[in-house]
Amino acid sequence: ETKAMSATHQGMRKLALKIFTVSLLAAALATIIFSFFLPRLHESDALLGIVTDTAPRKASINSDISDLQFGRGLAPASSSVVVSLSLIEPADEQPPAEALEGPAPENPLGFVCANLDWWPEDKCDYGICPWHHVGLNSVDFSKLIPAGKALAPFILRIGGSLQDHIYYREDGEACPQEMKKDPDDRLGFIGGCFSHSRFLELSNYCKEAGCVLAFGLNALYGRRKVGHLSYEGVWDPADAERLLRWAKESDAPLYAVEMGNELWSETAITAHFDVEEAVKMIQQTRQLIDKIWHGVPEWSFAPVNGSEGGAPSLIGAGRPMLVGMDSTFDEKYTAQLFDELAQRDMRLDAYTHHNYVLGAGVDPEVKNKALDPSYMLRWELPLVRDVATVTAKRAPGTEVWMGEAGGAYNSGSRLVTMNYYSGFWYLDSLGMAAAQSYTHWCRQTLVGGLYGLLHNQTYAPMPDLYTSILWNKIMGSPAINPKFNLQSSPDRMVGRGPPRPNSRKPSLACDVMEGDVQCARHVPQEGKSSLLRRIEANRRGGLKTRRRPATGGGLWDALGVEGVKTPPLRIYAQCAKEHPGGVAILLLNFDKKKSYSISFKTRGARRLDYIFSSPDPDSTAMSLNGQRLEPTVDPATNETVMPALHPNVVHRDDPLMLDALSYSFIVLPDAAHKSCQMVIEEQEEEPVVVASSAERSEKRPQAPQPPQPP
Repeated sequence: ETKAMSATHQGMRKLALKIFTVSLLAAALATIIFSFFLPRLHESDALLGIVTDTAPRKASINSDISDLQFGRGLAPASSSVVVSLSLIEPADEQPPAEALEGPAPENPLGFVCANLDWWPEDKCDYGICPWHHVGLNSVDFSKLIPAGKALAPFILRIGGSLQDHIYYREDGEACPQEMKKDPDDRLGFIGGCFSHSRFLELSNYCKEAGCVLAFGLNALYGRRKVGHLSYEGVWDPADAERLLRWAKESDAPLYAVEMGNELWSETAITAHFDVEEAVKMIQQTRQLIDKIWHGVPEWSFAPVNGSEGGAPSLIGAGRPMLVGMDSTFDEKYTAQLFDELAQRDMRLDAYTHHNYVLGAGVDPEVKNKALDPSYMLRWELPLVRDVATVTAKRAPGTEVWMGEAGGAYNSGSRLVTMNYYSGFWYLDSLGMAAAQSYTHWCRQTLVGGLYGLLHNQTYAPMPDLYTSILWNKIMGSPAINPKFNLQSSPDRMVGRGPPRPNSRKPSLACDVMEGDVQCARHVPQEGKSSLLRRIEANRRGGLKTRRRPATGGGLWDALGVEGVKTPPLRIYAQCAKEHPGGVAILLLNFDKKKSYSISFKTRGARRLDYIFSSPDPDSTAMSLNGQRLEPTVDPATNETVMPALHPNVVHRDDPLMLDALSYSFIVLPDAAHKSCQMVIEEQEEEPVVVASSAERSEKRPQAPQPPQPP
């Protein structure tokens, strides 16, 4: 009996040893598998393809996102999604704890510029006539001063469809052809004159408001129309020289000269001039500028003496830039033009193009397009990416401008371009262009039509004016390309708040090998690990994918996956103006029902929130941090005063809720982000030391109080 019991115990010990050995082997195998696959499943750059070759610096923003709805019938467990953003570089990339200061900007002009157009009062579209006393020859410049001062310093572009019919004449000189309707002309109008005195009024407006001019010249002067889109003869520069001399003699703030509007390439709407004709126009215009501004240096910018942070300002007009071609982008034509200019040792200072991404203003789907998060990815993103790529490759060093964009052509749309909803397509487009290193983005219009930043009758600010002002105020350069990490483990809730038991979170799993991105939609299921379900989905073929080049600007939903609903959150990040080392973030929530809870991991304690909302998104009503935005009247001067856009200053750990169909700007002024600062080796003042994470965790600082309005 004793021998039997001993044998039994020995057998149990052997069995336990075998179980223990097998467990160790299984654990080791699991560790190997997870260490091999998970970095590939969660590698944010390759997974989402968001790092752009044209971006000046790489990002260090990470995000964990859960509870995303990617398909129909997959109802989320909650109407709130948690997003965690990290703005701290890896440990080996930490900036030194020394005095930090932002690089002095070479050009202080705001990224957002605005246009004034030539349309007369009887310009009507779809039964609406929105150009009464707001065309260039009839607008009251005094009513534009408050908006101009708020946007300043900015570029005011003078141009539009009728610019190539306009004559420049001295006061009292007969106009060769007064503007009138012409049903035989594609634009519906011909003729028109611009007087010397009216030009001086325009120049004086910019001097008072703080803008500079980009003036579009008449490139058809001297040519004769012989067909629908055909002209014969050569350009006569005499009229253009007259206007440029007006500018030089009056010290007008003429920053740029443009040549014609929608004339160049087969996609143009007024004429179809070939590349050779475009090169001749560029050469003649350059010669004019060099002759009139002989020996005059280019525009220069410098910090204001004694101003906080070295705020930049203009220090005198210089020789204007030469900008073109002010047409819809044609890749083949543009590449040929750049090549031809390079062969002749010529160049443009900036390449500019037009785009009305929402289509015709009369389209009943224009609102749905503006609120569809996938629409801009299909139509705007490829365009700005192609423009930036062609310019960087064929004409390195040439600036890129969005020369004219108003959302919907034919004067805009009452459904979108003049209300709160307009902010979605508009801010999305600004973010995409900035991420592709565009220099300026010109809104059609400052006033006029249904797409103006000001109302076409009352001159009241539209919602897009407030976001334009704020963009120019806080969004600096360079753009930072956020890196995102999608995760949806059934037993782990990322971000703030406790995990929810048994939550079934639909998500998108993507694996990146050497070739194409492999993506599959899945919902957590019992009995199988997340890794095994992803592998099985890939073996079954997963979802069809469209290979996309790398993109920029936080477009983590630009995967191009067929059959999967585009996630509705957009996040763009750029260096913050007036805060060296700081980061400014734009958040757009296209979701009609779901809110996002945003948390931030960053240096510094302060967070500046600019949260926009509207009681009726179909209206022009706009609030900032719960306060209605409305101009006031100064009783002393009887002048209109734009409302100040003050942030809500909070601690960085305070919750931020991004409501459904809303947009917000966030500034992290003390982020000390490496891409937004330079180290000053010698400095007389007391250094500003960036505290370590351990020091910050010892005591949570109190959030400063928001600044009081003046």
